[in-house]
Amino acid sequence: MLQAALPEVISFPFGQIVVFLMFWSHLDDKKTLFKTSLSSYIFVGIFLMIFNILNLAILDPSITSISTFPLLRSVRLIEIADFLERLDPLIILLIYIGIFVKMTAFYLGAVLGLSSLIKISHKKTTMIVGAFIFTISFTSPNFIYHIWIGFAQNLKYHFPIFQIGLPLLLALIILIKGGRSSKSG
Repeated sequence: MLQAALPEVISFPFGQIVVFLMFWSHLDDKKTLFKTSLSSYIFVGIFLMIFNILNLAILDPSITSISTFPLLRSVRLIEIADFLERLDPLIILLIYIGIFVKMTAFYLGAVLGLSSLIKISHKKTTMIVGAFIFTISFTSPNFIYHIWIGFAQNLKYHFPIFQIGLPLLLALIILIKGGRSSKSG
């Protein structure tokens, strides 16, 4: 069971918390950070669970497991009073808006992280990260290859390093430094 959960279930959607770590240091009100973050993750977790249950109930597990976008396939089956049907353009629009917001957050997180690591301005780092993203976007010849890289390579080999390994290492370093400073003080 643990083998099924690692790294797939941990990486999506909960691995994205690493991106939010980049933004937490820029917040003014640190008191509500934990409460807001926890409630947001609980809400999103319940929301995704409900949609997964609906997809499984509407489509069947065998169809859901092979579908690239099961929600889109489920929405195509909606017909209410010969009025509400063909809602797929709305769902596609919502998917694109979600992708835009998510990729913008990743881009900003990468810019903030890199600029703090190499100590150059955000403007220069924005150009460097943007040029890298633009260049690497041409490496995938088609959608199937893109999905294969994402699930077969990144999810198993790269994501655990950045979403589990490095945060645990940084937490350990913080604990060690915190322990040393409290002993010396």
